[in-house]
Amino acid sequence: MDYLNKELVSIIVPVYNSSAYIENCVNGLLRQSYKNIEIILVDDGSSDDSLDKCRILSQLDTRIVVYSKKNLGASSARNMGIEYAQGYWLVFVDSDDTVKVDYVKHLVDGAYLSSVDFVISGIQYWNTQTESRIDKVYEKILLKEDNLVECIVKYRIYENGGPISKLYKASIIHDHSIRFNENLHYAEDCDFVLKYISFISSLLFINSVDYIYRLTPNSLSHRRLSLATEEMCLLEMQKRYQDLSSRFKGYNLNLYKASIIQYYLRVF
Repeated sequence: MDYLNKELVSIIVPVYNSSAYIENCVNGLLRQSYKNIEIILVDDGSSDDSLDKCRILSQLDTRIVVYSKKNLGASSARNMGIEYAQGYWLVFVDSDDTVKVDYVKHLVDGAYLSSVDFVISGIQYWNTQTESRIDKVYEKILLKEDNLVECIVKYRIYENGGPISKLYKASIIHDHSIRFNENLHYAEDCDFVLKYISFISSLLFINSVDYIYRLTPNSLSHRRLSLATEEMCLLEMQKRYQDLSSRFKGYNLNLYKASIIQYYLRVF
């Protein structure tokens, strides 16, 4: 296929105290069958030796670039990665996760074969305590302008709201100044994805499961939220609902407003 390895894919990896995992994560990225990639490691003020390991890894392959910043959170690190990314496509990977060898290839294949702005693949959830693995698998579904709203009303994309396991068109992100909300400490990943959806005209779900998400006792979903965090998240989700209502005029999304908010706050 003439597009294979043609367009640069920027893989953005926020890093914070990931010394135990970062080498495995990066090695998985270096093994990608799609070779035209840049791996952007953004150390978010780690207090362990994550930054040192990132710098050592960057000496192994010129496709790895490392940036360091003070600790302001994953959203800030991802935003820095977006600013420095040179790719036509953007992909996000968390530093304690790993991916299979065809992760990028399957995403890019889907984008070009179906001419879409957004590609979403499945995720394997790995519980490191029980060693159990559960695959979240999608049917291969193409959504265009006339039925794009189904990503909300039928496929409930907000239930897979994280930035991982997705391929984004960099020009859309830059042209519309789409960034992670650094003031949100919960659901900021959903907020980002829903912003992006407001500006696309096509989306493809693919049935590959190439992203391995590590579930640990420290995962965010295990933490209790403060009232202030809940209120801020609620306000931002309402803004995203308004954006989507404007984007999908003619569709009544009221039934999904409460569902979106409830899923991400998990307090009702």
